[in-house]
Amino acid sequence: MTPLMRNLTVLLIAQLLLALWLFSSNSDDIVSEPLFPQLSQADVLELSSKDSDAVLQLQKQDNTWRLADTTLPVSQSKIDNLLRDLTAVKTGWPVAQSSAAQSRFSVRADKFEQKLALKRGDTELATLYLGDSPAFRQLYLRKDGDDAIYKVALNRFELSTDESAWLDKQLLRLPMVESLSQGDNRLLRDGANWTVQLAGESQVADADAARDLAAKLSSLTVLKRVAAPLSSDFTELHASSGSRDYTYQLLKQDDKALIRRTDIDYWFELSQYQYDELQQINWTALAKPAESEVTVTAENATETEASDSGE
Repeated sequence: MTPLMRNLTVLLIAQLLLALWLFSSNSDDIVSEPLFPQLSQADVLELSSKDSDAVLQLQKQDNTWRLADTTLPVSQSKIDNLLRDLTAVKTGWPVAQSSAAQSRFSVRADKFEQKLALKRGDTELATLYLGDSPAFRQLYLRKDGDDAIYKVALNRFELSTDESAWLDKQLLRLPMVESLSQGDNRLLRDGANWTVQLAGESQVADADAARDLAAKLSSLTVLKRVAAPLSSDFTELHASSGSRDYTYQLLKQDDKALIRRTDIDYWFELSQYQYDELQQINWTALAKPAESEVTVTAENATETEASDSGE
């Protein structure tokens, strides 16, 4: 090896050692910690978007998150997912810290894709500007008052300003249905047994059919909140659960199936399938056939089989 090559090699090694030392020193200065340490104190979340002037506000009341405008409950799984992902966001190496980068990544105060304000009452805890998406489940984020821009694991749909995206679609469900009535017909539960009253006459109900009808209210899922209909020509379905009575109202308007439960002062759109199941109940099918009818049916089936085999 020539003296020149040896000197160049020594110089390269020295530069590599210096770069390694500088990187190690800077790494010690970067402390990874939660970006939103006050998140657990927040009881108001305000969501806004560049695509809409509307601001969606979620408010925590008695440990339940609700849509502030209507006090309707929010989907628990959706709010849990958002809070979990925000809790997981930590500081670290920012991808950029310049004002030019704020514009480039769309996290400037007057140029952003989405904005999330965390509040406790009227007190603002933090405001987040969310910008472009560099990859799946990732967004650029900047905290108001801080120039550092981070790449974080968040989904854009988690920050939707659409009320329907947050609404608890199961809010009209009844966990345990003990009675159902519509007009002169009524279905009653007595433990594991059911009785059906058709035009005032009581009969033993088919348990499977009765449970299937009750399950239609236990699995009820609305699509979205809608404006109150103009018509009052609705079908009513009365139900009891626990010690409370409930009344459901169903009607069609502009080819849309609508439903309301009278203890909640809003109408909701319902799937056509679920609407038909509740609006067109086949009450006579709930009655259990009398034993004599079952016997006759069985005998007829036997005779038919015998006749077929004789042929």
